Amino acid sequence: MERAVRALLVIAILAFIVPFGLPAPAQSTAVSLTLLSQSPWSARYGDPRLTVSIVATNFGTTAFGHLSVGISIGPHYETVVGYESSLEEGPSSTVFQTVQPVQGRLEPNTSTTLKASIDLSKVTGIDQTDNQVYPARVDVRSNGSVLASLTTPVLYFIRRPEAPMLLSSWIELAPTIAFGPDGRLVDTGFPRHWSIRRSEQRPVTP
Repeated sequence: MERAVRALLVIAILAFIVPFGLPAPAQSTAVSLTLLSQSPWSARYGDPRLTVSIVATNFGTTAFGHLSVGISIGPHYETVVGYESSLEEGPSSTVFQTVQPVQGRLEPNTSTTLKASIDLSKVTGIDQTDNQVYPARVDVRSNGSVLASLTTPVLYFIRRPEAPMLLSSWIELAPTIAFGPDGRLVDTGFPRHWSIRRSEQRPVTP
């Protein structure tokens, strides 16, 4: 079980540091919701708050008022398969739910940034004895009706890591073969392409 939890923690962390791991927004006919920022993790020994910022875009012709942000957290993941499926389907059940009113209106053809925050150390249903990863659904509401939602993983740590976690990633590229089996150049555009690439190189400084 401990090994499975560690694997889930690694996968969830990667969701925040590689582009293809970001949670996909759920779209409605008129309103789109995008995750702008989220606490990479929350920790009882540090900052236990989960803070989420979302961007709501109104593509319709109707303005929406009395806005609020809802956060629903499901039971912690038991398997990697459960983690992957929840990113598409959202949590199948909830252990905690809150709705926080926000200021402003969502006018037609405009976007607005909304923010919500909760203290996970005070949430019933959140394990306060072990590190876990939870599915969460974040939505924007108008007069209590959900306009759009998205699903994102939530990492909650109880104790400090015993050892550093080393992560690495790679991308496989399949370039055009510039040389034939006999060693002769078959891609006549290759030299020009390489010279352009060399001219685009710039030193990188931290």
